Amino acid sequence: IDHVQWGTADTVDPEIELTSPAAGRDAMRSFVVVGSANDVHSGILSVTVNVANLDTSDDSEETFYENEFIIPFSNMDEGQYLVTVTAEDNSGNTSTLQRYFTVSGALIPAGLVFWTTFDTSLDIAYPTVGPGGTMHGNDTFVPGRYGTGYQAGPDDDNMVTFPSDIIPYEAGCVEFWAKIEGY
Repeated sequence: IDHVQWGTADTVDPEIELTSPAAGRDAMRSFVVVGSANDVHSGILSVTVNVANLDTSDDSEETFYENEFIIPFSNMDEGQYLVTVTAEDNSGNTSTLQRYFTVSGALIPAGLVFWTTFDTSLDIAYPTVGPGGTMHGNDTFVPGRYGTGYQAGPDDDNMVTFPSDIIPYEAGCVEFWAKIEGY
């Protein structure tokens, strides 16, 4: 024997964080499943994410071979859903996290080119409809009239940008709530 390494075996299960859908909140017909798995001892081997409609028994499953996962869904059926995330580390330890949520609301109308709530940074990066935006500066969200809103002041570099070709130049409309302070 050339070399012997003594140590303890990794018996610690990986940690899983599920960022979206948020606990205790309903999801719209289009939503994003976002989360991560971490294992400081031996690293993550794989993460499997299953999203099941409990009313219809339809499900979707994807496996990732990295720590983070992002899965967008659109025009989903209304109903009760269960997302199950299972992570396995390189030592064979596994852990599972489950979250129930309800999908409700109208289907996305034909012709709609962009829609987001601006409740979180995920809503900016992964809008319900249309291309994602980019946050510049801080990601500050404050209570708004409906949900939360992105905060940018007159003297800071906070802003959100979206691709300029979202709304056709010959016609279009942008609607949002704004609270103007300090100008």
